[in-house]
Amino acid sequence: MSRNQRWDFVRNKNLCYCCLEEHTVRSCRSKRDALLHSYQATEEAGNATTGSRRPPAVLFHGGESSKALFRYIKVQLYGRNCYINTFALVDEGAACTLIEKDLADELGLDGPEKELCLRWTGEISQTEPASKLVNLQISAANQGATRYDLKGVRTVAHLDLPIQSLGEKLIKSRSDLKSIPMPTYRNAKARLIIGLDNIKTRENAIVGVPLEGRELEGDDFVAVRCRLGWSAYGRQCSGEASRPRILHVCECNNGDRLHDLDEAMRNHFALESLGVTVANKPLRSKEDERAACIMEAKTTFDPEAKRWQTGLLWRYDKMILPNSYPMALGRLRCLEAKMAKDPALSQFLMESMKSYQEKGYTRQLVREEIVSNSNSWYLPIFTVTNPNKKKTRMVWDAAAEVNGLSLNHALLKGPDILVSLMGVLIRFR
Repeated sequence: MSRNQRWDFVRNKNLCYCCLEEHTVRSCRSKRDALLHSYQATEEAGNATTGSRRPPAVLFHGGESSKALFRYIKVQLYGRNCYINTFALVDEGAACTLIEKDLADELGLDGPEKELCLRWTGEISQTEPASKLVNLQISAANQGATRYDLKGVRTVAHLDLPIQSLGEKLIKSRSDLKSIPMPTYRNAKARLIIGLDNIKTRENAIVGVPLEGRELEGDDFVAVRCRLGWSAYGRQCSGEASRPRILHVCECNNGDRLHDLDEAMRNHFALESLGVTVANKPLRSKEDERAACIMEAKTTFDPEAKRWQTGLLWRYDKMILPNSYPMALGRLRCLEAKMAKDPALSQFLMESMKSYQEKGYTRQLVREEIVSNSNSWYLPIFTVTNPNKKKTRMVWDAAAEVNGLSLNHALLKGPDILVSLMGVLIRFR
C-alpha cells in the first residue's frame, strides 16, 4: 500500500494516528506510527536543510547475539599501606597495563606524570595528559596468596569497562564448571587492565597466561586458570542478548609522533624550496680565483716532516718590492734596546725563536742564501701583551711599509672557504 492508501485506511476505520488502535488521538501519548511517515518528504526536507553537504555516516552493528563475557578475575591490589579487592581484565590485545586514577589514589600510589595516548580500532584515540607511571602488587583474591609485581602501570581517568555478572545458575548448568572453584560475581566492573607488558612479571612468573582450561564441544564459553585464579569468558548460550563490543587498548609510541612531525616538516621544507637551487660552484672574484689556483697548484704534503706546505699568494706573477732591509734593521735595533731594559722580554723572545727552530718553522740562512733582490722582503717582529690574559705573543709584522708598500699589499687574501655565519642564521628555522 502506498502512503495515501494507508492514510485512507486509517481514516475509514477511525484508528489512532499514533498507535493504530481504536481510540482518540488526544488520549494517546505514542508517537506517530512510522508506516504513516513520508520518507520522500523527510529526505527532501533534510536535503533542503543541509544543502549539498553529505550526511554523516553512522556505523551500527545491528541484530541480536548471545551475551559476551570478558575475562574478569577477582584480585587483590596492594598499595603502600592498604589493599583493595577489585576485578581485573586480562587483555592480551592491550599493549600496556592501565588502572583507574581513583583506584590508584585509594591505594596511595604515586609516580611521575607523563602524557599517554590510547588508540583503539578505527584510529580512535584518547589522550590522558595527567597519566602517572606507578608500580603496585597483585595477587589472587584469597588471603595469603602469592603477590606479583606490576611495573609501569599507567593511570587513566576512566576505563568505562562493561558491567557483567557470573551467577551460580550458569555454573551449575555446565558440567565443565561444576568441579572447579569458579568464583561468582554480580554487576562487576573491572578497574584494572592487565596488558602485554605485565603478562610476565620480573620474577619470570606468568601472571595472566592460562595454565589449564575447561570447555565443552560446540560451545564458545571457556574457563581457564592462571596464577591469579579461575575466570570464565566467551559467549553464553543462555539466549540473553547484548550489543557487540570491541575492546582494544594500546599505547601510542612517542617515536611515531615525532616521526609524523618530522615528515610534516620535511614536506613543508620541500614545498618552500621549490625552484630554489644551490650553485655547485660559488661565485668568486678574479683575485679569489687566482688565489685558489695558486693554493691548488702549490699545496703539497711533506711525508718526512708530516706537514703541509703551500706557496705565497702573490698578487701578480712578477712583483717588484722595495728594499726593506734598512727598515727591518731599524726595527731590530729598537727591539734590542727594549730587550736590554726588560730581561723577561728578552728571555721570552729567545725562547720563542728557539722553539720555532726546533719545530722547523724557521731556520738560520747560510751566507750563500742571503741574496737581496726585488722579491726579497725582511719581516720585522714585535711583541703584544694581552692585559686580560696577561699573555705575551710574538707578531711577524707583515703590515710594515716601505715607500707606502707592505708585504700584505703584495699578497692576496684568498677566498673565504668557511661557512658563512650570516647564511647559517638566515637558513636557520
